[in-house]
Amino acid sequence: MLRAAWWSFGLLPISFVGATVLGGLILAAIGFDSEGDTEPSLWQMAVAGIPSVVVMILPCVLVVWFGRRALAAGLEGGREAVKAGLAVGAVLVGMNLISLVVRLVAAVL
Repeated sequence: MLRAAWWSFGLLPISFVGATVLGGLILAAIGFDSEGDTEPSLWQMAVAGIPSVVVMILPCVLVVWFGRRALAAGLEGGREAVKAGLAVGAVLVGMNLISLVVRLVAAVL
């Protein structure tokens, strides 16, 4: 279980690409024209962004899940995997939230 936890971090680049593609496909499906100079509206960002963030943090969820299973099996190294998975997941979600707040503030100003 402990190896699976750490190997799950290897899925981060794949999940990042998948999240980017998914977000673009969702925006295209709801009719947003990405070739113009306009930014997507708030509802468009939410519809495309929420599933994209979920896809992006899936490896972190796997790391935490496998790390907790390793802890339950008595492997103390699982604690570091859980901490790392939670930290990386929090950073990824935080970066997306900061981006959203910056866009909202820029739209108001």
